Amino acid sequence: MGEIKNIKLIFISLSILFFFLLLFEYVDAFEMSVSPPSIDFSLGIAQRECMTIDISLSKPGFVYVGDYWSEEDIKDLDFYVFNAREMNLLPNYTERMFISSNRSVNFCILGAENGIYRGVLTVEPENRNLKVGIWLNVKISTEKDNNISEQNFKSITGSIVSGDNKLDFGIIMLFGMIIVNLLLLILLFLLFRLKKRRIEEV
Repeated sequence: MGEIKNIKLIFISLSILFFFLLLFEYVDAFEMSVSPPSIDFSLGIAQRECMTIDISLSKPGFVYVGDYWSEEDIKDLDFYVFNAREMNLLPNYTERMFISSNRSVNFCILGAENGIYRGVLTVEPENRNLKVGIWLNVKISTEKDNNISEQNFKSITGSIVSGDNKLDFGIIMLFGMIIVNLLLLILLFLLFRLKKRRIEEV
């Protein structure tokens, strides 16, 4: 009889734990989306151009925006270590802003030298370890220097996500819930076996 009570107690405890895990997942869930995944600029020297980006948050809050640049045509963020001035580029955008739900913002850029430049514009919510980015592809040339190869102006598509984002958290929660459910099934099976054995003994 004592074993059955212990199993019931464990079953109730795990049920409460499972409930709080579900509640925590619901309360803490946070999503952010940024579009488009990439932006292509084709400019003349000292020509300024602006593009619109859309930022959406599942919960109101501040976000920080930053830009980083690379000398390599590669999607590895470790290579994006230069600031715009080091690349002779002059970007213009709001670095910190409040977003209640959705907001469209302008990203503008101006260049002083011919060339092809590759960067990333990152958006990071305040107090959250999440960062989403937009690839930036910038081509600057004069009319006499339009022979810069279009093939070298590759569009790197796809959003960037770094840090412990909601996808990682959701996977962890999923595995946790699966384990809890398996434990609950095992306990139910043991409880059923004990009750059956007790009935047979009677």
